[in-house]
Amino acid sequence: MSLDAKMKRWSGVVYRQIPDAPDCLPLDFSNCWKSEGRWHMRGEPTLYTGKDDNVCVCEFGRNMDAFGVSRKNALNRVIYEFTVELDAVLDLTDNMVLNDLGVVDIKDFEKKDKCRATAKHLRTSTKTQAILVPSLAFEDNLNNWCLVIFLEKVTPGRGGFIKKEKLYRKFSLSSVAP
Repeated sequence: MSLDAKMKRWSGVVYRQIPDAPDCLPLDFSNCWKSEGRWHMRGEPTLYTGKDDNVCVCEFGRNMDAFGVSRKNALNRVIYEFTVELDAVLDLTDNMVLNDLGVVDIKDFEKKDKCRATAKHLRTSTKTQAILVPSLAFEDNLNNWCLVIFLEKVTPGRGGFIKKEKLYRKFSLSSVAP
């Protein structure tokens, strides 16, 4: 069975965290192509969302150093809840999908180069709009996932793949030890 046949329509709620600042808007994805991430290289517009707010907070904490974010600048954050609808999502926590991709062990996704190569292949040679991936903050629990959205494959913003957005909660990392 081809990878395209394993893609599914996906609709549901995901969460995005951003700085709590007046110039940071929940539907502004202009910075999503400027940095690198586990599943993309600079120049590939990619939106990382979490299954729930806890995944967002833990993933942000895990990535602070990688993003060059100082604790002082990262203290106040806000989480938005998005209701999304996508036509072609591939679940990279599914063993059958992993087999088709030649991934022997899901722990291979701890290697950034493997993640980026896999995502590059999917975004350039399939109709994949997004991938469900394991959260490295919860390595042993595949129920805590991230939805990684390839923004060049979707219509952005409200009315596109995002059907509704709302402020979910604010949080502070002031209690995090240096």
